[in-house]
Amino acid sequence: MTPDGTVTFLDGAAPIGSPVAIDGTGAASVSTASLSSGTHQIVAVFGGDPNTFILGSRSATLNLDVQGTSVVQLNSTPNPSIYDNSVTFVATVTSNSGVAATGTVKFLDGTTQIGTAALAGNPGAASFAISTLTAGSHSISASYQGDQNNGQSSASIAQTVNLTPTVTAVSATPDPGIAGKPITLTATVTVASGTGKTTGTVTFTDGAATLGTANVGTGGTASLNKILAPGPHAIVATYGGDGNNNGSASAPLAVPINLAVTSVALTTSASPATVLSAVTFTATVTGNGGVPTGTITYAVDGAALNTATLDATGKASFSDSTMTVGSHAVTASYSGDTDDNGSVSSPLTQAMHAIATTTSLGTGATAGPAPQTVLIATVVGTSGPLPRARLRSRMVRP
Repeated sequence: MTPDGTVTFLDGAAPIGSPVAIDGTGAASVSTASLSSGTHQIVAVFGGDPNTFILGSRSATLNLDVQGTSVVQLNSTPNPSIYDNSVTFVATVTSNSGVAATGTVKFLDGTTQIGTAALAGNPGAASFAISTLTAGSHSISASYQGDQNNGQSSASIAQTVNLTPTVTAVSATPDPGIAGKPITLTATVTVASGTGKTTGTVTFTDGAATLGTANVGTGGTASLNKILAPGPHAIVATYGGDGNNNGSASAPLAVPINLAVTSVALTTSASPATVLSAVTFTATVTGNGGVPTGTITYAVDGAALNTATLDATGKASFSDSTMTVGSHAVTASYSGDTDDNGSVSSPLTQAMHAIATTTSLGTGATAGPAPQTVLIATVVGTSGPLPRARLRSRMVRP
């Protein structure tokens, strides 16, 4: 038998609303929004049914924990932020419970937890700072975990992380440069704020001409070795940026490339030498750039005598057998080339001696009925190309 009657719900000794009639299933229910936060001792009291002689009854006590409704407000500073720079998130939790929210707040980037912080103050506030968010847009949420008086809640914001500004500077070694010799161009890329590292590439240009590209390495530097033509150059290093850093370009760097300074060393195969003998002169051109090319002009006593072309080692030689007896001043003049300045050797003193001779004397006789005595003088050059010479003198006996 389903009893009739009403049920009174009590919060301690205080009724919750009016008595509620039992329905056809023997159940009675009440809804209320008036319970304060905290623990309530709830009892249901059935008043009985006098018509059916059904006695009333009282339920066991239900300890009901009522939590207030909490609301999370999430802010960030700064927004937008810069990669590798700190951004601070502050979650403020307010509640209608009348009791300040306590406990912790979880901070998430999408579904990934990035940190936690405890609430403090009234209303409760939790602060969390981070500097490792990648560049781009992030959905940051703050999830309050609730406490005995306040329910859970969350809020989210969109956090924009911009690329870090960079500064690029370029230098050259040596400066000024030397024609024919590589020059090292070095770009240094630094972030304008924070401590982040830069990656990617740097492109070096000379006016409108691209010289080459180099990777950014440790310390944010990129280097390129290049041989530049003589004259003025305006070098710019352009950093292309990476996933976290903006690109940047250096100011133009004026780099003059000077012609190499050269010197000529002149040697002779023999000094003194004998006239009519071949003397070989060798000029060696060296400089502070690459290996010089071009020609050497040899002059004897101020008059040009011969021109020779430098070989792959910067040397040129010629032989001469026309110099007369005496002392001669020989010089070698280097003409220079597109990368090297011309130069002249110091005068080389070439001594030329006359050919020394030896003379021997002997006798001979003619045959026949009237023999004659012949005196024979033989003259021989001790050096040089002269052949032996023989002189004959006849003496007739009476």
